[in-house]
Amino acid sequence: MKTVGPSSVRKELFFLSAIFNVSRREWGLTLENPVDLIEKPTLNNERNVFLTEKQASSLIKECKKSRNKMLYPFTLTLLQSGMRAREAALLKPGTVNIKDRYFDLGKTKNGDPRRPPMTKTLQKVLKPILKGRDPEDYIFLPGKKNLDTDPEPAKSFRSAFEFARSRAELDHVHMHDLRHTAASYLLMGGCDLRTLADILGHRTMQMVKRYTHLLDGFKIQEIDKLDQLGIQDNE
Repeated sequence: MKTVGPSSVRKELFFLSAIFNVSRREWGLTLENPVDLIEKPTLNNERNVFLTEKQASSLIKECKKSRNKMLYPFTLTLLQSGMRAREAALLKPGTVNIKDRYFDLGKTKNGDPRRPPMTKTLQKVLKPILKGRDPEDYIFLPGKKNLDTDPEPAKSFRSAFEFARSRAELDHVHMHDLRHTAASYLLMGGCDLRTLADILGHRTMQMVKRYTHLLDGFKIQEIDKLDQLGIQDNE
């Protein structure tokens, strides 16, 4: 008997749920969504991978070379915002505030609205892309329709991303690792856990604490700043 993993089950349930929601919203059918009553299988996403600065630069460099011209801004957005790939793929002009530098994601994976901030680099990269764009068009996937009901709207970038990471000799890196990388560098830059949770869209501190174990080497460097504290005049 063929078995499937929890990720596949969740995707199928998401797709089925979307069908019921569209039926009620668009076609006026009075149907309850049975998927709401189903307990979703738990995913084990605790990968211990984040990119060094050199690796991140190599990946972005290769993304720039891709024939898919949207791969570079899409990948850079993941790396410099900590957004999920799905969230970035569904961005439209109306959800990007270039002037005030934030993304307005509305209702996200955990059911809460979120406004992750935007770096100055992303502001510069996204501004020309947004110019003259149809408000209903997806920023990184122009011409695509109804991606909101697609469980994997970022799959259009999968082959291009895999090719770029291979050229950068980073075959072990997954797209979701860019989110982990963003979180790790925010922590190393002094971002507190509550602010990090707000940026990433995590409801609990436990979810963001998972990133701290990635920073053991950085912690050693930081603790060495205390190496002479209290002993300079006692030797």
